Amino acid sequence: TPFLLILAGFIGLYAGFVNHVQEILSTIIIDGFHFSHSFLTLIINAFWYVTFHVILLFFIFMMLYALPSRPDKKGVYTKRKLYWTSVLATFLAWLSIFIYVKILMLIQTAMVNRMSIFYGSLAFIPLLLFLLFGIWVIILCGNSLVWTICHWPEAGKKTWNWQGGSKDL
Repeated sequence: TPFLLILAGFIGLYAGFVNHVQEILSTIIIDGFHFSHSFLTLIINAFWYVTFHVILLFFIFMMLYALPSRPDKKGVYTKRKLYWTSVLATFLAWLSIFIYVKILMLIQTAMVNRMSIFYGSLAFIPLLLFLLFGIWVIILCGNSLVWTICHWPEAGKKTWNWQGGSKDL
């Protein structure tokens, strides 16, 4: 799929960027700018935290910007409206994913303390599946939010046929 190819390209670019940053940090440590060990640890940890979240935000934004269905007719919404709606939904999805991961971490620590005798590391497998499911649900909710805002006048008047049958497939 195109998303996997784009993701692979970004991973390659990110690996090159990380290699460059490591060379710069080794130059700083070896050649001069003698910082303390705790300050360098703080810089490196901040670098990894910030770059991970920036890449996550960009990946979420690309999914929300590219996934809404495009209308056949022109003039339903503008690219500017789609862009800013996707930015808003990206930050909401990122915040939701952050909170969801924290909740799963709390659940995992509670389960490990009580259930490690019986299940051991197997308790990690359902939590990983819950993590994937929850993140994908958050992305799809953000996608529906983007679509609804971009198509708002028509989406507010839309009636849904909840009585479906096999003939509607």
